[in-house]
Amino acid sequence: MTARESFEKSFQYFLDHEDQLITTYRDKVIAIYLNKVLGVYESTADAYFNVPKEKGIEPGSFVIKNCSANDPYYVRVFHANSDLT
Repeated sequence: MTARESFEKSFQYFLDHEDQLITTYRDKVIAIYLNKVLGVYESTADAYFNVPKEKGIEPGSFVIKNCSANDPYYVRVFHANSDLT
């Protein structure tokens, strides 16, 4: 599975479980890979740098989400890889 495919599946997992995740992790930053939450972090930067170290998962293949109902960046999607064709 490519990083892009795993990112897309991870994002779809978030969309499918959004209400539950926002309720459970309100005002926290979470990292999602495929169909599970990898961890809870203090900031998006913490998640971005710690997930590869802690879990061995390549940047660009997991989703980092601020679980705030008022998150102004909800619609922003960042890809770290260039295979966006």
